[in-house]
This record gives sequence, structure tokens and C-alpha cells, in this order.
Amino acid sequence: MRTAIAVITYNRPQYFQHCIKRVVACEGIGEADVWVCMDGGRGATIHGNLDILSELDSNVQVITNFKNSGCGLHHVEVRNRFLSELGYDRLIVIEDDMLLGPTFYRLIQRLADWATTEYDNIGAVSLWYANQLQTPDAKRPYLRKVVSTNAGWTAYMISRRMWENMWPLVNEYSQKWLGGGYGFEIEQRTAWLHEKVIHPLTFSSEFSSPFPETQGWDQISKMFAPDAPRPPIGQDAMTAAIMYHLGYCKIETLVNRCVNIGVFGVNSGLTRWNRSILADVKLHDFAEDYGIREFEPYRAGLQS
Repeated sequence: MRTAIAVITYNRPQYFQHCIKRVVACEGIGEADVWVCMDGGRGATIHGNLDILSELDSNVQVITNFKNSGCGLHHVEVRNRFLSELGYDRLIVIEDDMLLGPTFYRLIQRLADWATTEYDNIGAVSLWYANQLQTPDAKRPYLRKVVSTNAGWTAYMISRRMWENMWPLVNEYSQKWLGGGYGFEIEQRTAWLHEKVIHPLTFSSEFSSPFPETQGWDQISKMFAPDAPRPPIGQDAMTAAIMYHLGYCKIETLVNRCVNIGVFGVNSGLTRWNRSILADVKLHDFAEDYGIREFEPYRAGLQS
């Protein structure tokens, strides 16, 4: 299968310089095409990002926007370009504040292979999970465990088949709401998602081998509940909701093989970072990863 890796960046070279070095250092990365997708416009650091790439001894291809699409629309444009226009079978999306472990590429491919063999309702796979266990020994019992969740759309793989199924609703939502800032038209966006996505659910009997974990679907129900204080309206929530509508879930390994370092960003800052659990997530390397090809759904709680 043809796989592309798209590193999405805009104006955070302080994170991007570390992210891209980790990407090209992944074991087996030469089997994929590595792309850096730079959003443009006022505030963009395209030239600085290109300087960073010029210092790499690696074949990285670049796509630049001279306009500013904004975070949400840029993500949609990138997925559509690689999966629909360029015809890649799989796309790994990496935001520029993610640091990958050395086995990330091999393991996410194996997770996708396992998922498509064992189940028919998994739409995306990820190796990012906010695991707060602090030592390799504490994490080691969970290396093969996977859970379903609709959080954490920062380092994941999606297939062309899934994207093509999602595209009509993604395209409609994008044309209506993306390309601007966040924090406006919340009621209208939420009403659209309820009308087109959340309310008309018909998927329950369509799958012969549904993934047994449904936390991801439960999260969607809670996010868009009538009493939710502020329903999410960005492209990641839209992606999760549309996948949910079509009967698919995202799964990820319970032990993270990447870590988020993005203190500052479109929707983050020092105060929010300090209040989150992200600063407590550690990245560890495991020799066992090189031999893992099978995974197991997981229900129980973590033991520190």
C-alpha cells in the first residue's frame, strides 16, 4: 500500500525542528513518502521551516500555501490532497508539535493491518494516548492493548476508503464553517452536526465484526449532549462525529509511542497546558515493539 506522511505546520518552528527530525528517523520510514505541508499567510514561518528542512539529510517533499487556510481547513485540504487527489492508500497525519518514537511508523502500519483484518468498523488508528504512567516497567504490560477514543487527532492514520466515505459530509461542513477563526457560530455549527450527523444514526447493524470498545462513541454522545457546556466545533470534532455517524471508530494504543510538546498553539497556551495532563505524559522506547503484530482490545483501568 502507498503511504504518505503529512507533517502539518504553520508558525511553530521551535516545535517543527524537533518533530521533523523524529519523523525522518523512524525505522522503516523510507517505505513511505514524507511531506511537510505548510500553511501560509500572515504570521507563517515558511522560510524558517524551509531552512530547517535544508539541514536534513532526507528526501522530504514540501507543499506550501501562500494563503492562510487556518488550522481546520488546512487539515481537511491535506487529507483530501493525498487521499483523493494523489491516490495514496494510507495517510499518516502528524501535527508539528508531536515527537515520534523510533518504532512509530512500523507499529502504526501493523496496527492498521491488524485492525482491517480483525474488524470492519475501524476508520482510523493512532499511537497517541495521554498515558500518565511514568516508567517503562509500568507501561510494559499494556504494550499490545488498544482502546477506542475520539480524542487526540494529532498523530493518526486514515485510509483512502474511509476518507472517501466521509468526504460528502466533510466537504459540506468545511464549505460552511471552516477557513475562519474559532469561537463563533457555535450554535449553528452544533445544529448542523446534530441534523446531519448525530441524530440520524443507522449504523448499528451494518458491521459483522464491530470493535468491542465503544468509549469513542460514548464520547461523541457526551460532547454533543443538549447540556454540554460548549460543544466542540473544530475539524477534529467534525472528523470524529462524521466517522461516528458512518459507524466507524478510531482506535489507539494504550501506551503512547509519541508525545505532544506543543505548549503554545492555536487553541493552547501556558495556562491551558499547565491545567492539562499533557505535561505528565512521557515517551519511552520498547524493544518489544519490533516484534508486535497482534493487538488486544482493553477495558480495565491502568495500574501504576
